[in-house]
Amino acid sequence: MVIKKVLEEHVSRAQGVDVPIPANSEAVVASHSVPLGKVHKVFGYGLSADGSNVDYFAVHIDGVAQAKVYTGTYAGGQLDDDILIDNTSGAAAIDVDPVVHNASDLSGAEASGFILVEDVTDSQASS
Repeated sequence: MVIKKVLEEHVSRAQGVDVPIPANSEAVVASHSVPLGKVHKVFGYGLSADGSNVDYFAVHIDGVAQAKVYTGTYAGGQLDDDILIDNTSGAAAIDVDPVVHNASDLSGAEASGFILVEDVTDSQASS
């Protein structure tokens, strides 16, 4: 039990519910910030869209897509490759955003989603 509790203390969840996505557009579902001096790892995700027009879900770091982790109408689980964000020598906080895309040219959509993020600063410093 003690080991599990220690791990849970380092995990956070960024989430959004029923986020509107305009036709043929992307929208940020949630936002997480990696503070200066920290190393965070994105390791899990979940997404539920209101229809099949939402064709992908990606993790963006400071506005740049790093990994497409979703296609279809629902998905969730562990990322194949953890996304490590090292901000130990940065100049500002780094934004990590799960972003969804609506492929429909005609109608808007909605999606709910989350990412799971672990603070691994201590374990990275000791390795």
